[in-house]
Amino acid sequence: MADQPTQAFVFYDPTGKRWKRFSRALQTAGIGSFLLVVAFLLALFANYKLPAIGLPQTQIATPAQEEVRSIVRGEKVARNVPFKAQRDMRHDAHDLKYVRSASPVMHPKQAAKIAEGKPYVFGFYVNWDSSSIVSLRINLAHLTHLLPEWFVLQNAAGDIDDQSDETVTVIARQANLPIIAMLTNYRDGWQAEDVRRILKSPELRHT
Repeated sequence: MADQPTQAFVFYDPTGKRWKRFSRALQTAGIGSFLLVVAFLLALFANYKLPAIGLPQTQIATPAQEEVRSIVRGEKVARNVPFKAQRDMRHDAHDLKYVRSASPVMHPKQAAKIAEGKPYVFGFYVNWDSSSIVSLRINLAHLTHLLPEWFVLQNAAGDIDDQSDETVTVIARQANLPIIAMLTNYRDGWQAEDVRRILKSPELRHT
């Protein structure tokens, strides 16, 4: 009977070097994974603080502390005022220098030019809605005229309360945007009777 050929083991390594290499690779991968987990946990629970850059501290309410809301029609609204840095700053605040401009717009835009064959674009502005100033800055380059609701009829004698906003006036002046101020009879409700009396009086109509 013929002898059957012997089959050698495919993964047999009589020197034992292959197993040593494999075990070292597993150990290296385990150590690397452990270090990555430790670094992730440190980054997750560490409370890093950004370094101070010498700018003045300002008290700005977060959205959770003070929600910006639209003012109900007829309520008084604070006029837009430029930012004023607090005087009780850091000890090194006297070394800071600020360059202020009379312009309320950092990069002024030009209003749309009035040309023959092109439509007029009127932008309505009201003091009682805080989003009006935002909308004006965004759409300034598309407007040909600004119609702010700044004059309020006070009584049937024709007295008018001027509620114009100086900041909006400067923005319009820089952009060469004509202003056509509107007169409203809304004062604690629509005062239609005051308007009727003024229209019926020849003297008041010409004043």
